[in-house]
Amino acid sequence: MHANIPVGKRDEIRDAICLVYNYQDEIEDGDEGMIPNPETKNQFANRQLLSYLKEIHKKYKTILADTARITAINESEIFTSDITVDDD
Repeated sequence: MHANIPVGKRDEIRDAICLVYNYQDEIEDGDEGMIPNPETKNQFANRQLLSYLKEIHKKYKTILADTARITAINESEIFTSDITVDDD
């Protein structure tokens, strides 16, 4: 899969992702106060997109597994519905 973003829109989309996911140009550095963020906006946006895609894939796999589980339960109920036990 490949996302083809027009050159004129790349910066705008990157900036939108950074805004929505709260990218910080400067970050706290324990002792020294604020320092420039070592992660660039492009790196941050790519990481957020990858995280989003992984989450979508995880949900997809969960839905498939749930569907298979429900199907197996239903098939088991159909298969066992004609089974009886006598008190012989």
